[in-house]
Amino acid sequence: MTVHSPALLSALRRQHFPCFLMKAFETLPPGDPPLEMAWYLKAMCHGLQEVHEGKERRLVITVPPRHLKSVTASVAFVA
Repeated sequence: MTVHSPALLSALRRQHFPCFLMKAFETLPPGDPPLEMAWYLKAMCHGLQEVHEGKERRLVITVPPRHLKSVTASVAFVA
């Protein structure tokens, strides 16, 4: 997806959690390669979005260590 307008990109990050996660990951460890949205990251974002919308009240994320659980749920989602 290519977005050319900074205002449109900013609005997309406010409305679409995976886009916000990509920006948050870009900001947190500067110099690392860009985040590629693997299937498990998309699944975590979907689950967290459902919690945010009130469709789910509880969510347990079980993926192996070093798969961005903390960055996704405790940093980006809270922000």
